[in-house]
Amino acid sequence: MGRGKVVLERIQNKINRQVTFSKRRNGLLKKAFELSVLCDAEIALIIFSSRGKLFQYSSTDINRIIEKYRQCCFNISQTGDEAGHQSEQCLYQELLLLRVKHESLQRTQRNLLGEELETLSMKELHSLEKQLDRTLAQARKHLSQKLVSRIDELHGKVVAEAVQVVVEAVQVAEAVQMQVVVQVAKAVQVAKAVQVAEAMHVVARRVVAEAVLAGWCNNWGSSGQEKRMCSLPLF
Repeated sequence: MGRGKVVLERIQNKINRQVTFSKRRNGLLKKAFELSVLCDAEIALIIFSSRGKLFQYSSTDINRIIEKYRQCCFNISQTGDEAGHQSEQCLYQELLLLRVKHESLQRTQRNLLGEELETLSMKELHSLEKQLDRTLAQARKHLSQKLVSRIDELHGKVVAEAVQVVVEAVQVAEAVQMQVVVQVAKAVQVAKAVQVAEAMHVVARRVVAEAVLAGWCNNWGSSGQEKRMCSLPLF
């Protein structure tokens, strides 16, 4: 039993439309690949989904193929209205080229993020792997430089803080030493004052004793023996 005729009209069901788009897109990409291999043809295939998502295939560099197409279409000289039309077409093609380049960069970015890798060939996958290796090496180098700079900065801060702590400790030690010196000086002064007071006390006692003894002698008598006794030293 043969397949039924497919009605070419927009599929209303969103899920069926997406499934059909995926199947036919893959089939179209496969046919383009087979044509490029079997016939040694340069093929550039660009597909935009209803959501604006880009799908593309090229047997070689797609930018070079588009540039070749642009040169081929606009090498024929035209005059009058044809020249104005050619200018418009040239601007349109330039816009299309920029848009394709933009979408190609977006696709490359998605590929670097691990998305949409199913349609890539082995050569493109190897190229993507090398690009990721280079990017990773550059990121590691930049990270190492950042870490070294951060370590140097922290080392400088630690050294400055250590110097500040040492300076403060020296200042505290000097202040304590000064206080000790002041206390020792006060203690020495107190000791000297005590010694002077004791000496003055001894002298005062001696003076008082001599005065008392002199008065006693005067009252006692004036005999020679008594005078000799009164003339004896007290200390």
